[in-house]
Amino acid sequence: MCLTGKSTNPVSEEYHHIVEKILSFKDPSKATVIVMNYVFKHYTRKAQPSIRFEFEVFIGLLKSFRKYGYNDEAIQILKVLTKYDLHGKFSEILAHEQLLLARHYLLKNDKLHADRLLSTLIEAFPHTESAIQAKNRLENISLR
Repeated sequence: MCLTGKSTNPVSEEYHHIVEKILSFKDPSKATVIVMNYVFKHYTRKAQPSIRFEFEVFIGLLKSFRKYGYNDEAIQILKVLTKYDLHGKFSEILAHEQLLLARHYLLKNDKLHADRLLSTLIEAFPHTESAIQAKNRLENISLR
């Protein structure tokens, strides 16, 4: 990936810094999210020794991907963040994002994906407001 006009080493701090800047845009447009998605996919394959971002960068990326329909990528990020949010600092945010993804699938009449997301939400974040909403939605799905 050539981000600076020259070949950038995926081990270098420069590489991680440039990618973090690209992925940290606040309220990006759809065109910007398309580029962010490309950079994210490249980065997750090439970053050495591993990804080096703060939770907040990933949460912003999760929100942008969900907003513009990159649901597979949003779910992938959500799974990783859920796994590593050991102290529950971001549980309300993560649960809410998962609920919004489930709503998207319900609107598309994809009850299987919605059901999985809602069930996982309830299991992973049982004490959140979003879990209460997820339980209600699951009940409504089963009544249909």
